[in-house]
Amino acid sequence: MKKFALSLVSMLIVIFLLNSCSALTPDANMKAMVGKQINQVILSWGPAGNVQPDGQGGSVYTWYFARSGYTASRTFLANGSGKIYAYRWKGI
Repeated sequence: MKKFALSLVSMLIVIFLLNSCSALTPDANMKAMVGKQINQVILSWGPAGNVQPDGQGGSVYTWYFARSGYTASRTFLANGSGKIYAYRWKGI
């Protein structure tokens, strides 16, 4: 009985952790920033590694993060007033 209870508790902990981690995906975090000011990201992440015009009067901000064996990137597109309207990411 103890073995079953321990297995059940272990399984519940794993399910909880997996469920908690899903909310921390790059997509969920970046999606939450749409509609906010790019300055909020800059204050949190520091200056972007690359900033270029988006061709519509706004800018494209990209941050690069070294990972084990590759580089991840996070990109936000902001309009002329600094409001984020789109995002994309590569790598976890």
